[in-house]
Amino acid sequence: MSILRNKLKNKEFPVTTELFSIKGTDISPILNKADMLSGYIDSFNITDNHRATMRTGSLGVCIALMQKGYEPVFQMTCRDRNRLALQSDLLSASVLGIENVLFITGDHLAVGDHAEAKAVFDIDSVQLIEIAESLEQGKDAAGKNLKGKPCFFKGGAVNLTASPGWLHLIKVRKKISAGVDFFQTQLIFDTEEALKMKRDINADVLAGITILKSAKSARFLKEKVPGMFIPNDIIDYMEKSGDELKAGKDIAVRLIKEISGSFEGLHIMALGLEEYIPEILKKAGIR
Repeated sequence: MSILRNKLKNKEFPVTTELFSIKGTDISPILNKADMLSGYIDSFNITDNHRATMRTGSLGVCIALMQKGYEPVFQMTCRDRNRLALQSDLLSASVLGIENVLFITGDHLAVGDHAEAKAVFDIDSVQLIEIAESLEQGKDAAGKNLKGKPCFFKGGAVNLTASPGWLHLIKVRKKISAGVDFFQTQLIFDTEEALKMKRDINADVLAGITILKSAKSARFLKEKVPGMFIPNDIIDYMEKSGDELKAGKDIAVRLIKEISGSFEGLHIMALGLEEYIPEILKKAGIR
């Protein structure tokens, strides 16, 4: 049983974080970040060509983390592979000992660095969760029997402050019906709104929190990332703070304290500021 699964089962409030894969074969920066966060983070999400940008594959980086004794969360997007390739990668991951998998549909190629590439989107994240569930029952997507069955801890993504909320809840419920075991949320900046939707989700949810570097970066997220909601008072507070990074860390601590009693775990997307995660967790009373 994975650490993430076990901690959620025992209501121990696990903490995960997202590490971006890289362009190239030198993954030492990722491994160094994992070393730095050892003792603070339970499982490390490794992105799968995030923002439609070509990177080293999530599966390879996950294996490298496991070789160092760390637990990965294997992220899989539907954008780049058809159902044959996705199933093959899932079975390969299971053979290699990976249990935690996060299923996401993926950003459109227009936002990435290979706009001339052809998107696949053979299936979406709900269908991929259904396929993973079928693999666990010993059958592939074509109904053919498997020789040996995988075992996954299946994750899905959810945006708790997206509008309209009812539309996102429909997809959340589809993911639950498909067999999802847990959710990791998109970034939360409005805890009151996030909790309204959280109450309607009958599953374990890890709240997504980030560390804002500056008011400029906050404004970029607000204006350029679809579905991202950042209240203006957060940006105003950072601009007037005199130390925008400190203000960003203070905001992260406050948000963690506000959500810690209402969510089952925490998912930190530090966006390159991973060195501040231990400080944030200590101040928030999580570690």
